[in-house]
Amino acid sequence: MGTAVAQTLRVRVIDETNGMPVADARVHLMDGRGTEIVEGALGSDGSFAHRVQPGSYSLRVIRLGHAPAATGEFVVEPGIGFLEVEVLISAGPIAVLLPKVVVTGDIPTPMLRGFQQRRADGFGNFLTRDEFEEWHPRAVTDVLRRMHSVKVRPNTASGRGRNRDYRRYIVESSRPTGGLGGACSMLFFVDGIYIGNGSDTDIDLLLPVGDVDAIEVYSGAAQMPARFNRTGSACGVILFWTSSSQPDVSDEHSMQEPLHMTH
Repeated sequence: MGTAVAQTLRVRVIDETNGMPVADARVHLMDGRGTEIVEGALGSDGSFAHRVQPGSYSLRVIRLGHAPAATGEFVVEPGIGFLEVEVLISAGPIAVLLPKVVVTGDIPTPMLRGFQQRRADGFGNFLTRDEFEEWHPRAVTDVLRRMHSVKVRPNTASGRGRNRDYRRYIVESSRPTGGLGGACSMLFFVDGIYIGNGSDTDIDLLLPVGDVDAIEVYSGAAQMPARFNRTGSACGVILFWTSSSQPDVSDEHSMQEPLHMTH
């Protein structure tokens, strides 16, 4: 028998309310055992493509501030050339916008209580909205450039290339890279969910600074909490906590079922 030939999996993510492509989201591709194979950002046309071997797969799409969308299991058969999967995602936010409330004392949400506890432990670098608002930042990178261990540099490729990279800044570790070689991009987590790194993710586009309640920075694996220690974290991680923090945004019950699949 010959070796199975890889097929092209094409994913399109559509806003179910207006039928328009969704660009500000990330795709996670899992095999039939639920093991993540690859993740990546959608293109400006809401698409994502990856070469896969014939077999069973599923997809999960995460969009900040919205319930995750997921497909059921689908099969990539040999010899079809490509399979196109369309995923519909709701434009409605997870959290309901409530009137602004002024509180005193510790921040009440479970996620931010964890932030305060880690700050008390003395590892990492921490800022709350009350602390960075006095700088009058216009974007998240305005805050990050003032934080220890973080380097925000201009993106010299902005506006160039076939993919139209319009990111103004790249976020990297400011510490020596040692044996890592070259630039050392830090990983981003928003409300506990990994969304990308400082080289491939436009954090200013995905996360308005007005939505950020707190930020914590860890310069290496020795400092960070174990749950955020993943591939690529040797350069450090940046954790953002927002006013819409949920107790468990990865709850499988919050996923939407797929509405379309074509091939």
